[in-house]
Amino acid sequence: MPQKPPDKRWDPEGYAIEQARRMRAARLRDEAYARRWHRAWAAERARPIGQRRYFSFAEIAEQLARDPHSLATHPKLRERIAGDLAAWVQNRQFASGEVVTLSGDPPDFRPFQLTPDAILVPDAEVLALRRGACRRYAEARAELTGAAGLLHDWFAAEAATANTADPPQPGAARTGSKGVQQQTSKQETTPKPQWQRRRGPEPTKDKIITDGERLFGEGQVPPDTIPWKQFAIELCTNIGVNPDTRGYGLDTIQKALRPLIEERRARRLNSAATENAESTDSTES
Repeated sequence: MPQKPPDKRWDPEGYAIEQARRMRAARLRDEAYARRWHRAWAAERARPIGQRRYFSFAEIAEQLARDPHSLATHPKLRERIAGDLAAWVQNRQFASGEVVTLSGDPPDFRPFQLTPDAILVPDAEVLALRRGACRRYAEARAELTGAAGLLHDWFAAEAATANTADPPQPGAARTGSKGVQQQTSKQETTPKPQWQRRRGPEPTKDKIITDGERLFGEGQVPPDTIPWKQFAIELCTNIGVNPDTRGYGLDTIQKALRPLIEERRARRLNSAATENAESTDSTES
């Protein structure tokens, strides 16, 4: 037979102990659920990018607001993109089932249901898009600074696989009545989107030169005043990238900045020669 809880009036001490016990049990239950929720998201994010099924609004906004050269994210643009994603959901611009939320017990990705009269409050960490919907939204927002990078980094391999698997276009080659293959005079080609034509990382040379000149102005000129390896670390730190990031290797940095260093040396030698000549002329006079 279940035990009757202590009465608040006749047993205030017992009542307070029972309430504390219930609150602790609820807190432990919520913490356990939060751990399962985060593990479910971590498992999804641990997948190779080409196998990801869902992308949170936060991830999408972060990537689309990222500058392709500095890799810095514009906070205000990120907030606007998160609001725009919420507006798409509010206006039913995503198909049924394309917007999901991690919910239930155990936590799982389930279709998000927006009731007819509800007003959606943007929560970039809770809502997510399925893979196809994410790609469609990025293509629709191709003018954003990070759209090309998102499409390349998340979907380039998928697009390449789809292009390879495409069947030959009708009329590209026809077989005549005698079995002789006849080529058409014109082959129709479909122009590829700009993001599909890009190969490799964003060009880094201009960024390296800009920040390299800034360090030169501060007196850090390799190898005269600082070793090349230390200079490369300082430059990557200023740019805001990891020294191991592709496109910012030591060889790439040296190749980009060597002409500037040689030009500085030539100017210094010319200045020294001019000073010597002026000194000689003054002595002779």
